[in-house]
Amino acid sequence: MGGLHSSVTENTTTVFIECAYFDPIAIRLASSRYGIKTDGAYRFERGIDPLLQQRALARSLQLLQEITGGSSGPVFEQKSDATLPKQPTIFLKTDQISRLLGMSFPADEVVSILKQGGFQVTLEKEGFKVGVPSFRQDISMPVDLVEELARVHGLHRLPSANLTGALDYTAAGKRKMPIERLKALLVDRGYYEAITYSFGDLKTAELFEPDCEPFVLKNPISAEMAAMRISLLPGLVEALATNQRRQVMRTRFFEMGVCFFKTEGKTIEKPMLSGVISGSTYPEQWGIKEHPQDLFDIKKDVEALLALVGRETILFERAAHPAMHPGQTARIFRAGQPIGFVGVLHPRIMRALSLEGSISVFELEMKGLVSSELPTFAPFSKFPAIRRDIAILVDKSLYAAELKSSIEQSAGEFLQSVSLFDVYEGKGIPVDKKSVALGLILQHPSRTLIEGEGNDIVKAVVASLQKQFDAILRN
Repeated sequence: MGGLHSSVTENTTTVFIECAYFDPIAIRLASSRYGIKTDGAYRFERGIDPLLQQRALARSLQLLQEITGGSSGPVFEQKSDATLPKQPTIFLKTDQISRLLGMSFPADEVVSILKQGGFQVTLEKEGFKVGVPSFRQDISMPVDLVEELARVHGLHRLPSANLTGALDYTAAGKRKMPIERLKALLVDRGYYEAITYSFGDLKTAELFEPDCEPFVLKNPISAEMAAMRISLLPGLVEALATNQRRQVMRTRFFEMGVCFFKTEGKTIEKPMLSGVISGSTYPEQWGIKEHPQDLFDIKKDVEALLALVGRETILFERAAHPAMHPGQTARIFRAGQPIGFVGVLHPRIMRALSLEGSISVFELEMKGLVSSELPTFAPFSKFPAIRRDIAILVDKSLYAAELKSSIEQSAGEFLQSVSLFDVYEGKGIPVDKKSVALGLILQHPSRTLIEGEGNDIVKAVVASLQKQFDAILRN
């Protein structure tokens, strides 16, 4: 920046003038490291003519002598040709000009425009051999020369044409669910979208996924961002913890993002959707008693997402996940394919992050959400529906979704819906059994179902349940 001892005053009789060329990258890094922004740094870091120094020195000496008088001493030159930037010679093909600009240029016009700009041009068979002058540090590729031609010729004189492209039609019966529609559904259900870092620290990654090896960066920004994330849950849970430290206990967050998995030395990117909820189900008020959000609240949100993208069979199966509470975790299947997990956050993580209350989470693969059925209209029946209730004894470990799936397959086309309205365990029921009560809504599209038809459907349903699950019909 200079100093007082080297400044020019009224008593100055001798001035030493230096004119140099500095490497743009070195100046840019030093200026950024020391936080010093000068006029010289501004120019040198953008690149100047490496052959301009002799002319600049001669001109400054001329002005100094004309204004102040005196005489100039000898000029000393220190030069390293090996480290000075070499001016490139670029070969510009004729077809590149027409392909990029949409019009062809006569060869003599190309030569004329480039020579006016100080370029050395040699006309060859398939194009032009162009020597770049030292003061054009911005020219390094053929496309730069094409840009120069367009600029001098006039951008307003270039031809214009409508853009065309192939339309990608989805297969009939299927559609791709817009991501914004999924986000809007979660926002409507009280969630806020969070955007967290794609990096995290190794300790947090091991806390959530101890069996999964993250991809570690070679040159991380900090120790807290040393590994690519393998799950969206750590970022969401840390955001929830930040809110709890600020006495914001009721939270509902979701995030869509890419996770990175290391497989056989390669990094696989997998788009995911995750959510986390905590605190009271409703804001504090006098009309509703406080009820903490639990696993069934977040399960309803997941079911709403899955209902939005299709009517395939959805199954929640008890499973284990390292970040979720044992016994309060379910794996989610859509049309028989696993797409994610839902559960309560593991107590080990709760203690490690000093979290309070009950925290429920879900994590879904986006590939299981973006493909959806195309909705079709079916006319409403004008005839009354009938309801048949059945109560059966089944094994305690059996899922209600399995029962519903069996009923839908055996009841036939007149079944409109199946609802589970009671589950009982206790007195009068064997220890390893439970009583499940289901309601069947039956309706014919063009006539009223008679009593016998309804009974036949119920018999077929009960027979199927007995065959598949050893179910026992209760009176």
